[in-house]
Amino acid sequence: AGRERGVLVVDNSTLYRFADAKRKNVLNVARRYAGSGRKGNEVAEEIGGKVMALRDRFISKTGRSVDYDAMRGSPLFTEYCHATLELQKLQVGDMSPEQKTAFFINVYNALVIHAHIHLGPPRSIMQRAVFFGSVGYDIGGHKYSLSDIEHGILRANRKPPGLFPKRPFGEGNPRLRHALQEEEFDPRVHFALVCGAKSCPPIRVFSPENLDSALQWATEGFCQEEVTVRADKRKVKMSMLFKWYHADFGATDREMVEWIRRYLPPDSPLEASFKISYHTYSWDQNGRNYEDDNGETVTIPESPASGPSTTIGSHSQRSYVTESAAPADPDLDITHTDEFSNYEDD
Repeated sequence: AGRERGVLVVDNSTLYRFADAKRKNVLNVARRYAGSGRKGNEVAEEIGGKVMALRDRFISKTGRSVDYDAMRGSPLFTEYCHATLELQKLQVGDMSPEQKTAFFINVYNALVIHAHIHLGPPRSIMQRAVFFGSVGYDIGGHKYSLSDIEHGILRANRKPPGLFPKRPFGEGNPRLRHALQEEEFDPRVHFALVCGAKSCPPIRVFSPENLDSALQWATEGFCQEEVTVRADKRKVKMSMLFKWYHADFGATDREMVEWIRRYLPPDSPLEASFKISYHTYSWDQNGRNYEDDNGETVTIPESPASGPSTTIGSHSQRSYVTESAAPADPDLDITHTDEFSNYEDD
C-alpha cells in the first residue's frame, strides 16, 4: 500500500481516503469513484430512485415517521451510499439551468437524509449552523456543503440569513461558475428544499422536464398549508421561511404578500395591506420518536395516509419530512464553522 497526497491508501485497484478532520463530514469520499462521470441529470435520476426505494421500505405511509435504525444497516441504504460516489466525477458545467436546479434540489434533500443517518440530527442552534455549513458531498472534485448548495448554487450566490452573512463563493472560487445566475434564481426552490425539521416542506424528487410545474405544485401546497389569513382582523400569519428570506419574495411586505397571493386559492381574502406575523418554526425531528428542544422524547401516533401517491418527475412518491432515530454523532465537530476551508481545489 502507498499514499497519495496524504489522503488515499492504494490497495491493489481500490483507493481509500483517510477520514481526516477536514474531510470527515464529506459523506461520499470513503472510496474514490473509478468509473467515468455521467451527466448530472442521469445521476440525479438514479439517486432519486434510491431515495424513493428507501422511502417505500422505511418511511411510513403518512411520511411522519422513519425507521432510521433499520435503514442504516439495510442493503438499500448501502446501495444509495455507493451511488453517491459517482458524484465525485460529475461535471455540471454543461447543464442547463433547469437541469442544474433539479439536480441540486435532489442532491440537497438526499444529503440531508444521508447525514441524519450517518451523523445524527443537530440538536442545537450551533450544531445546526455547523451541520449545514460542513456536511457535504464531493461533486466534481469540489466540496459542496448543504449551505453551498442552497445559497451558493440555487439562490444565485446570495448571502444566507444571519448576523454577519457573506456570499458562499468569492471571486476566483471554482464553484462560482456553477451557481445559477441572478435572473435564473427561482424563489420557489425554498419549498423544494427539506432540512429535516418538522416545519420544513415535504420532500419530493424533481426532474428538469417538469421543474416549473413541480415547483408550482410544491409552492401552492406549502403556501396553502402554512399561510393563515384572518380577514376579519386583516391579519396574515405565515412560515418563518418568508421572514428569513423576505428579500427573495419582495423588497417590501406588500410585495411579499402579493407574491404569496399568487399561490393561494382564487377566493383567498388575503390583501397586501394585511398585518404580517409568523408561525414559530419547529426544529423538532418529524417522526414517531424524536427529542424536542428540551430533550424530552415525543411520540407521534400513526394515522391513515392522507392522500394518494403523487408523481414528481418520474418517481411515484408520497410527501414526507425526514426525521432521525439516530443519536447525534460525537464526530460531528461543532467547534469549527470553516471545517472544509482547506478542502482541495476550493
